[in-house]
Amino acid sequence: MDTLSIQILSLYRSPFLSSPDFVEDLKQFLHGCRDSYDISVLVGDININSLDSENHIVNEYLNALYEEGYISTINTYTRKQGDTVSCLDHISVNNHNPVILGITFPEGNRKSDVRGKVQYKSQIDYTQLAERLEGENWGHIYDVGSAKDCAQAFVDTLKHHIKSYTKTSKILRKHCKRKIWRTNGLLK
Repeated sequence: MDTLSIQILSLYRSPFLSSPDFVEDLKQFLHGCRDSYDISVLVGDININSLDSENHIVNEYLNALYEEGYISTINTYTRKQGDTVSCLDHISVNNHNPVILGITFPEGNRKSDVRGKVQYKSQIDYTQLAERLEGENWGHIYDVGSAKDCAQAFVDTLKHHIKSYTKTSKILRKHCKRKIWRTNGLLK
């Protein structure tokens, strides 16, 4: 199986740091990282409102990302104060086929009869899930008071939709993974 190298860059730009200096440093940094990883994800509170397309520094920032192959995955507001909206929190990827990560947490022991444990597999219909997420009205998340509550509302909504498009089925015994010491000769 081929492996992918993934780089996750977490950035924070203080509002007191010069935006032009930050963009210039970011350009140099991203250019130096080019082709070092198969997938690169840039996340952070950049304190540059990417919705302000009339602002020169916003265009410089977005162009710096585009020049290095990054695309923005958040193209709507992430902050709302009264009637004012802004997008200061950013996630950009250089892989243009992003995948939603699925993590399954065990819910107790599911055992069959005396012969051993039952194994299950979960499959997510990513096509249907993506269509549903694109159609989701995310406005309710922005109306929540604190950042913690906002994040929890986002996670709860995401988990709900993932569960809706996840099919769990039992793995046939003949397809179950065996412990390495259980050879075919031993099982005959």
